[in-house]
Amino acid sequence: MKKIQSGFTFIEVVISLAIVGVISGLSISMLLQGTEIFVGAKDDSHLMNESRTAIWRISREVHNLASNNFLELSKSNRIYLKDAKARQVDFVLVDENININRNQQQNVLTGFLDNTLTNNFKYISRESIAINSSSGISGSEASTVNLLKLDLQFSKDSQKINLGTHVYPYGFKFGKKMSYHD
Repeated sequence: MKKIQSGFTFIEVVISLAIVGVISGLSISMLLQGTEIFVGAKDDSHLMNESRTAIWRISREVHNLASNNFLELSKSNRIYLKDAKARQVDFVLVDENININRNQQQNVLTGFLDNTLTNNFKYISRESIAINSSSGISGSEASTVNLLKLDLQFSKDSQKINLGTHVYPYGFKFGKKMSYHD
């Protein structure tokens, strides 16, 4: 009498191990791809948040500008401000940084400025004419400034963001100062 043994043959075991290996390899590659997408989205979000914060901070400080005459020391790469409490605030574009100087303390507002592109602050007069601010704004030009335009480009690795805004300061006074404005 022949005894029949039940079990798997060697070929069946090898084939099943190959199938399990292919399926696990595909699942690992999908998990790695998902991880790369997550990390990339997190980096994009970090760049976006930091660049929006920089624009928001500059806009907020410009809104507190006491008088457009305080823009006299400003240039295309620098905004010099004094707020209503006579506190000096200075934003300077330097290489890949936007530096903020407040009360003689310098801090980096962001380090993601793309210095390969043109980043600048533009000053628009009441007549809607851009004032040439590359060498600085004179006192007479500062008194005519009606609007500031921020054009900034941020980059991190291969991501680039171009942000720009117009800032209309609350503290601007229009027209000539009259005797009752004291």
